Amino acid sequence: MRPGSVALRVAHLFERVIAVDSEPDMLVEGTDLARHAGVKNVEWWCASSEDRSSALGQFRLATMGESFHWMDRRRTIEELYDLVNSGGGVAIVGRGIPRPLSPITAWRAAVCRVVRRYLGEISLPWDQEPVSPEERDVAYLKRSRFQGLIEHQELFEVEWTIESVTGNLGMIGHVSGFLQ
Repeated sequence: MRPGSVALRVAHLFERVIAVDSEPDMLVEGTDLARHAGVKNVEWWCASSEDRSSALGQFRLATMGESFHWMDRRRTIEELYDLVNSGGGVAIVGRGIPRPLSPITAWRAAVCRVVRRYLGEISLPWDQEPVSPEERDVAYLKRSRFQGLIEHQELFEVEWTIESVTGNLGMIGHVSGFLQ
């Protein structure tokens, strides 16, 4: 996902949006994307997922797009509970990584052969062992203090290019969220 992919899509629903990324280059790209989209109410903060404190203020909604799996998920979701207003919530938007990978398909096998032909015997995303149910993103949400899980899955069309074939693994969008 691109920086601010969730923030930019929900910005029209809020007076103020704070988009956080730890990489300065991603903030520059996010700022450019917001400007091109005409979104003016997003503030871009350079911070780590570990920089959560009451100094940030209170939020009606905390979102993560394809980033939750990079964090200490147990700690993140527990600390977010204290930053989200009563009646507010958290949404994890994306493919729900890590999640069980779908079975290898003919096109993935072909990509694998090409990649390994040019890059050698490297580990590819679909080489991973299946993720146990306890390690899926939604399991961390279910074990948290947030209540009222709502899951939504949507199939959508993807236009494949050489870049997207080598970079994308699936065609299912997934949203998980809880309310306090």
